[in-house]
Amino acid sequence: MDVRKNLVVSAFLVIGVVVIVGGMFIGLYIGTSEDFYVLGELQGIIGWVIFASGVMWGIVFIGFFEVIKLLERIYNQRENNYNPLELEHTFDHNVESKQKYDKVYQVTPQASLEISNFFDKEVKEILGTHIEDFYNVRTEHESFIIELGGFSPKVVSKEKAKKLGLI
Repeated sequence: MDVRKNLVVSAFLVIGVVVIVGGMFIGLYIGTSEDFYVLGELQGIIGWVIFASGVMWGIVFIGFFEVIKLLERIYNQRENNYNPLELEHTFDHNVESKQKYDKVYQVTPQASLEISNFFDKEVKEILGTHIEDFYNVRTEHESFIIELGGFSPKVVSKEKAKKLGLI
């Protein structure tokens, strides 16, 4: 797996630990120090509130650290898994691609509608590929690889399509 150093992730961990330790020390100091006896009964309450909120917010930052770390691991794993064999099939050889892959995803009516609405030109043909949410689309004069996995359809670059084994 490709391990990259991410300063944002490291910052969340460091901030989380500093907030926990700082909140504990400041809470204990305010709750037990003679300097704050003037507060009377509130001294202990304020000390415990600062102590607890420091621990709570530190845990929140460490939680963000863990979530980002997991998302980064998923991204790196996905990036490494997309290393298919260099296949020499093109748009017109979709029958051939069905033989090379166990599964070719079918074009759903929803996908067809999204792709048709995306193009200003008339779409002649939409074919599924071996990768979910990727489609071969043919218009009057051009062929495209479209990805539907996000909020709106995206045209996949030729380099990425070759890397994924789609062209």
